[in-house]
Amino acid sequence: MTQEYTPTDQQVIDDYIPDEEDIGFDALTMSMAEWKRLKVAAFDRWLAAYDARIRVDALKITDKEHDIATQAIIDALTSSDRNDYGIASESAFSAVAEHRKEQKQ
Repeated sequence: MTQEYTPTDQQVIDDYIPDEEDIGFDALTMSMAEWKRLKVAAFDRWLAAYDARIRVDALKITDKEHDIATQAIIDALTSSDRNDYGIASESAFSAVAEHRKEQKQ
């Protein structure tokens, strides 16, 4: 199976074309270097907003993932002679991560 092409960060930045009015583009007075600086800054703002949204979404779990995490916590707490909630939480996160990995395959 061939791997699908994924562009590099720099290729995406180079091809990103923001709305010229939104970044204050002025073709009569602006150098190409300034245009590129504004373009990269606009892309960085977009990427930061996207990353923030992804981080929020990554913290959300489905009902199925909640069940998996709950069972992992119960298993961790009942299989140990001490109630270590740190280990139980780590087990829950690991179980949800493994479930997500399986879903992608």
